[in-house]
Amino acid sequence: MYKYATAVALVVGVLLAAATVPSEEAVAQGAPSLLGVWEGRSEVLNYNGFNTGVWQIEVTEQRGARFRGTKSWRLDESGAAGHDGTQETWAATEQFIGMVDFDNETLYMPEVNDVAIQFGRIINADAIELILVESGEHAAVIRTILIRQPSGNSP
Repeated sequence: MYKYATAVALVVGVLLAAATVPSEEAVAQGAPSLLGVWEGRSEVLNYNGFNTGVWQIEVTEQRGARFRGTKSWRLDESGAAGHDGTQETWAATEQFIGMVDFDNETLYMPEVNDVAIQFGRIINADAIELILVESGEHAAVIRTILIRQPSGNSP
């Protein structure tokens, strides 16, 4: 009887352990869709000073937790100019790649061909918050809350 009880306990334990450890595929499939255009106002502090502006990302491709797209920004011309990696400017469009964390809530989005990284959090299906951090000669910190735009609304 003792051997039978031990065997049953062992099988139940293995089954419970297997059921509580999600597969890589299950985790990836659980990532929320970020496809589309997201837009909001931004607060900016960069190497030139303070400003505000419009921030937009468009997620053009997503495979599970991995995604890519473009980030467009336009600063108010009454404030400090920004930098697009080549020159000072009040507007630019840059590419990024991204990953949704295992918690399906946290976002990591490094720029392609630049040193900035956007860190974010999904607030709900149609709102995300982002903080951009860029170090170096053209240092900047930016924060924004982006709202998903209805389909077909891109600049």
